[in-house]
Amino acid sequence: MRLTIRPWRARSQAERVEAYTIWSLYPMSAMPPLVYVLQLLAGRPEGWLPWLILLPFVGHTALCVAMLYRVLSGRPVDRRLAVVQVAVAIPLLLALGATRGPVTDGFLSAPTLAQALVVTGTAVSWAPALGIRALVVVGLVDTVVLMLLQVHLGVGLALALGLPLGFWCLVWISVYGTSSWVLRVVRELDQARGTAARLAVAEERLRFSRDLHDVFGRVLATVAVKSELAAELATRRPADAAAAMFEVRQLAQDSLTEVRAVAAGYRQADLGNELRGARALLDSAGITCSVLGEDLTLSESVRTAFGWAVREAVTNVIRHSAATECTISVSRAAAWSRLEVINNGVTAEPSGEGSGLAGLAERLVPLGGRLEARRANDTFTLLVTLPNEDGS
Repeated sequence: MRLTIRPWRARSQAERVEAYTIWSLYPMSAMPPLVYVLQLLAGRPEGWLPWLILLPFVGHTALCVAMLYRVLSGRPVDRRLAVVQVAVAIPLLLALGATRGPVTDGFLSAPTLAQALVVTGTAVSWAPALGIRALVVVGLVDTVVLMLLQVHLGVGLALALGLPLGFWCLVWISVYGTSSWVLRVVRELDQARGTAARLAVAEERLRFSRDLHDVFGRVLATVAVKSELAAELATRRPADAAAAMFEVRQLAQDSLTEVRAVAAGYRQADLGNELRGARALLDSAGITCSVLGEDLTLSESVRTAFGWAVREAVTNVIRHSAATECTISVSRAAAWSRLEVINNGVTAEPSGEGSGLAGLAERLVPLGGRLEARRANDTFTLLVTLPNEDGS
């Protein structure tokens, strides 16, 4: 995890969730010293001891933030850092207890609340790396510790102060633990989305290689056998050897024709197949896909061009956006047909490098079509318009 500063629009949805979660947890973990200072300003305790405690208080908070950074990065709790946290927390808690006086006694007094902040800050810095049972155990231990810190006030008051503070500590532990769990789920879903896109590409490559093998493998085996036969006949029966080589040449020409047919079929994009593939691919990536007008009657050239447009548009949605919804609509009027692809996950301005939109626009020029790309807030629209061949 890198704490990079990037524009909000340039982030994917997963990155936005991660940034929101992380940058909401850090300020809360860094807040205890500020709360302690406000309590001191409100209570105005006598002596310098309460103010001198502020330095180790800030140091302990820095240790907690460092631990939180580690566990939010997906690493386990650093035991050495945890020992240092506890080693700093114990004398800090005792020193806070020594500052108690008539002015500062009470449920929300500076020492009592500050002690709760120290205990809670230590626990929540571990929470993202702990399981449910460990979180409950840590919460119960913190509750006991908070009650023991108030036992000098009497058992009844220790329970009255320690139990609410312990429950408050348990709530914050659960908040940090739940937030980190949500963050892990979002990261896994984002990785699964990328994996689905890569699998779709790999599946298409496998299909193409399988087609080439089926068409070309048999021919190459036959060519190899006939070439060996021609080599054997060259010294004994030249006429038969020449006939065998003519057959080899014919096989090579036929195989070249078949390979070109396979490649041409691969390059062609049928609108119906592309729409079905787009729906399956977007669904597997967690993007809701709606297709409108897929049953319209269109000319072959228009269907092929629209198929290419759908393929390019869906590729861009998967690779370059954080969309949750995508709508593909096909419409036909008297003189033109139109394809519109809309998604709601724009994350950055297109760079223009490596984009297939320029190539798609070039394909449309010979057909008299045009390509429009529009952006409004987080919505991106790709519009392809082609004239009907019959003009009707």
